Formats: sequence, C-alpha cells, structure tokens
Amino acid sequence: LKNQKVRQAISLAINRRAIVDSFWYGLGTTDTSIVPPPLKWATSANVPADYKFDPAAAKKLLAEAGYPNGFTIDLWYMPITRSYFPNPKASAEAMAADLADVGIKVNLKTEDWAKYLDDRNKAPGFDMYMIGWTGQYGAAGNFYDSFYGPGGVKDSGFDNAQIQNLLASAASAKSKGQQATLYGQVHDLTTQAAVRIPIIHSRPLCAARTALSG
Repeated sequence: LKNQKVRQAISLAINRRAIVDSFWYGLGTTDTSIVPPPLKWATSANVPADYKFDPAAAKKLLAEAGYPNGFTIDLWYMPITRSYFPNPKASAEAMAADLADVGIKVNLKTEDWAKYLDDRNKAPGFDMYMIGWTGQYGAAGNFYDSFYGPGGVKDSGFDNAQIQNLLASAASAKSKGQQATLYGQVHDLTTQAAVRIPIIHSRPLCAARTALSG
C-alpha cells in the first residue's frame, strides 16, 4: 500500500455505487469527495463528481506496480452497526469480492469495537480498515482536517507536507473563495493519493411523533 498505483487500483476496483445501492436503501449518496454534498464548493472541478469503477484499469495499474498476479491483504470491518455503515460485514464482503476480481485476495477480519478503534492507531496498524465519521459542524475544514490533518495522519500514516500546508492556509483564509481554491487543491492531491476511499455520504434517520410539539 506504500505504492500509489496499488492504492489507485483498489479505488478503481471497488464498485461503490453497487455497495451503496445494496446496503443503504436510498439513504445516502456516493462520490469522490470526503466532504458531503452541501460542501461541494470545497471540492475540485478537476475531479469528476462520480467515481470511476474500472476493473480493467485496476489490473493494469497492479501490473505496472509489480503485482500482475495480485497479492493478499487484510481488510478489517467494524463489528457493530453504525449510521454510516449499517451493514459493515456485508459491505466488506462486497468489497472483497470486487478486489478478488482484479486478483487481490482479501482476508476479512474484525474484533471488539473498542479494541478495533485502538488497534487501528497502533503500529503496525491494519492493512486496510473501514471507518466512518459524523461531522461536528458544517465546515469543509472539519471534514478535511479530521481525515488529512494531524489527527488523520495518526491512523493512516499518510503525512503529506503540501496537504498540511494547504489545510493550514485554508483555515486562515479570509474569504470563502480563497478557501474553495485551497480545498480544491487538497481534493486533487488526496484523490490522486487514494489513501482513503470515500464510500458513502449517509443520511441517518430520525423519527418523531406527530402528536408531539414544542
């Protein structure tokens, strides 16, 4: 996974739309950004809104990376249901099937939730793992910083000085236009890096009784 072409191949091999359609029952959308649709202004026009699913291109990248016959890797999935992953095991199985189609054999693993959250940050960490997050407030920086800022580096090991500088500049930008330009560059760089693969922008359900008011 230190090889960018391998990470890009994995991204191309996973049929995200099919997974979302199968397991979220219309309660979410999938695209190429870590920020949700209302913050689309903080994405790059250079990155297509819809992700590319291309197993043939994935196989080509794997061959170029030196893995023409694929390899074996672990994928850890959450042991509990979360609003962002209502069917974690089934979703992981679907990803594993997609990756098998391009020659990557996936061993599915899981463990107690508290241990899972702890172990992902401990050396050597997991090969690949599923995680989700609910934004604390509706700002692009809240999403980008959480996944690619110093806190995000802790669990991915991906520490890119250019991205860190762009995030710091965006945080102190004096206009939304300046922020949009800077976050657009972050979107370009993180898409190319393919360290994190966005799967879903979920819409958690809330229920209310019509008889209640006030």
